[in-house]
Amino acid sequence: MDKLEKAYYESKFENAFLKAKGNAFQSLLNDLMGRAYKSDYMPCRPLGNHGERLETVVEDLRQRFVAAENLEGTKNELDIDRNRLLKRLRIEFNEQKDRLSDAILAYEETSKICTKSQEACT
Repeated sequence: MDKLEKAYYESKFENAFLKAKGNAFQSLLNDLMGRAYKSDYMPCRPLGNHGERLETVVEDLRQRFVAAENLEGTKNELDIDRNRLLKRLRIEFNEQKDRLSDAILAYEETSKICTKSQEACT
C-alpha cells in the first residue's frame, strides 16, 4: 500500500468515524473490533433509548447487590460475635462450676433444715 492509498483509507475511516453517531457508531465499532479481534470480540447490539432503561435497571440491581453484600457481611460479623460470646460463657461456666456446685449443695442443705424446722413447728 503506497502513501496515497494509505492516506485515502485513513481519511475515509476518519470521515466514517466522525460522522457515525448512536447506532451507526456502535455498528462501526463492532465491525472494527470484529476484524481486529475476530474470535475474542463479542459484539453487543445497539440499544438506543431502550439502553438507558436497561442502564437504570442494571444500576438498581448493582445497588441491591451491594446492599445484600453489606447485609451478608453484617450477618457474618454478628455470627462471629455470637460465637465469641458463647465461648466466653462456656469458659466462665467451667471456671465457676465448682462454686455453682457448692451453692447448689448449700441450698439443698438449707432447704432440708428449713423443712425439718417447719415439721417440728407443726
